[in-house]
Amino acid sequence: MMILLIALFCLIPMFSSYAVTYYVGQGAGDADSNSCTTAQKDADGSRKRTIQNAIDNCGGAGNTIIVRAGTYNERLTITQSGSSGSPFVIQGTRSGSSWLSIINANTTIANDWVLATDSDHSGFSGKNIYKKTIANFSIGGNSYPVCGLYINNEAAARIRDEAMASSWIYSTLTGFQMLMAASGDSRDDSSYGITASPYWEGIEATFGPEPSSPTKYYLRLRNGANPNTLGTLSIAPGPTGCNNNNPSSAASILMNAVNYVTLRDFDIVGGVTTVLIKGGASNNQLVSNRIRGGNYRVILGTPTGEPSTANNVIDGNTMEAATYGYGPNKSVNTGAWEAANDAAAKARYNIYFYSKYVIAGSDGSESVDNHITSWGATGSQVRNNTFNGGINGFHGWSNGNFAYINNNTFSNLHENMTYAQGTDFRIYDNSFTNIDIPWRWQGTDMNWAPLQSVYFFRNTIWNPGDRSYLMYFHLNGVNQDVLGAFNIYHNSFVGGAYGIVIANASGFGFPNTLLVDNIIQGGTSYQRALDGPASTFCSTASKFGGFDYNWTYGSVPTCAWTGGSNIASGSTMFSTGTPPVSWSPTASAQNVGLNIASSFTVNSRSYAALPGFSPGYFTGSRPNIGAVQAAAPVVTVTITAPTSSNTFSVSTATITLGGNASP
Repeated sequence: MMILLIALFCLIPMFSSYAVTYYVGQGAGDADSNSCTTAQKDADGSRKRTIQNAIDNCGGAGNTIIVRAGTYNERLTITQSGSSGSPFVIQGTRSGSSWLSIINANTTIANDWVLATDSDHSGFSGKNIYKKTIANFSIGGNSYPVCGLYINNEAAARIRDEAMASSWIYSTLTGFQMLMAASGDSRDDSSYGITASPYWEGIEATFGPEPSSPTKYYLRLRNGANPNTLGTLSIAPGPTGCNNNNPSSAASILMNAVNYVTLRDFDIVGGVTTVLIKGGASNNQLVSNRIRGGNYRVILGTPTGEPSTANNVIDGNTMEAATYGYGPNKSVNTGAWEAANDAAAKARYNIYFYSKYVIAGSDGSESVDNHITSWGATGSQVRNNTFNGGINGFHGWSNGNFAYINNNTFSNLHENMTYAQGTDFRIYDNSFTNIDIPWRWQGTDMNWAPLQSVYFFRNTIWNPGDRSYLMYFHLNGVNQDVLGAFNIYHNSFVGGAYGIVIANASGFGFPNTLLVDNIIQGGTSYQRALDGPASTFCSTASKFGGFDYNWTYGSVPTCAWTGGSNIASGSTMFSTGTPPVSWSPTASAQNVGLNIASSFTVNSRSYAALPGFSPGYFTGSRPNIGAVQAAAPVVTVTITAPTSSNTFSVSTATITLGGNASP
């Protein structure tokens, strides 16, 4: 007995070290000088004062830091890791749907802007352009320019350095001419069918540096307001040149080479890059946060040759555009616009144009204002999030292998885009509403090694009628067949000026791309399910994997690879005026689909069962076409209490038949 007691006593310290909770607060006497031992008490005068101090001194595997209500003006670097089964948790305070712990890394500046005149630049006088000298940031021994300027935590558009210095890629305008543009000036763009797009619509505030004196900044508001009267102005650092093609380490929250860290329940505000996960960081989680940063909300990895991030999870967060000119709850927001020329289309075009060619990289290849940006994120999961407003929802340049994007709500965006999709990349159970390009497959003809295998299923996609796209395959023009496997099945596509568009398909094809069991209802003026097939692409069965068992509004492609089990309807199934409340298909798409939970044949080619569905996922003899199956039959269960012989009496049983399996 004595030996047993000694053994148990020796184990007590070891176990307690794995489950210690520390507190951060802003009460009287809360101070970083308080020890970690003292900070285990959740009381005024005991807690740590700053989150960073608690991370550095009290963090580690199994530990939890709870941050009480308040605004914490800190730029955080996560310096401690957890371990498998014992994560390091940093947790804010919530009250119902409200986030009470706010992390704001922006630096407040004095409201001492002064009017610029012709002595600063010819033509400035009378234009209500203001100037101010702002020193660069010094972080970790490195100098970073001011790339973000915020008016009450909403970002003004930053004209990149080369645009301020000279004319730029898409126009003969310079940054100075943009600053001097009258509030009613407009532009035309025949390539998009846009006429008289108000130059400032959706922008409202823009700023940029003096090329000959790069710490001297000019700020202009559309309405000519004096910025000193607008409330709190703050700034944030970014990469040299502020071209945003190379995210810097000057993030609001940096998770560099750390593992098993969970950051949850915070309202995270500001920063050109809000959360940056890089340097091989793995098994970290962002959970139930509100993230409303500047140009990038969350970045997974960097394009600089660092180790790929792995197995990180972005779960249950609310991400919002936070710009001075547009976003949720504003009169102007992003969304579907192409093939229209009304006020909403003109404003949304202008936001797209400005973000792509004025703020972003010099070649116009990278739009800014992204919710999730992925650079080599193997095994990542983006799930249960809400993305509202902004240019890009998910923007993946190199997504790695085995990445899942599921159960998210995407709305009011320009697009979601992936470039090098990776192996076993799954996008499923998402809702896409009012998005110019709900999903763009970019550079599919590059045939990356290993070859891409993509599974896009059980998603609902809705755009207003006769506006924008449903899906877009964008080739880079290398003139070769797209060998990656794009499997698009059991989705419901509704609306759009166009349907599913394959661009530049001239003489080459998509031999491993499959579309089955989809509802594809384009806009009323379009009425085609698939657009772009050139004659040589369409006339050869081997140029496309297969198109069969789809329900379409209007015509079905009459190509050699089109199957005979498609259903073409002259009537719409869903409204294009408002998003459907229910996505259950009408009778014409019920019990007529293809069972993809077991092996099947399309276009004379055999396929193995596709992921995401278990045998028996439908209730009839065949599945419904589209994203939603019929409700499973229910039998009621009644189980009586046991008898004296310890046996149960079962009179009826409740059994749910079928259903979808999680991948």
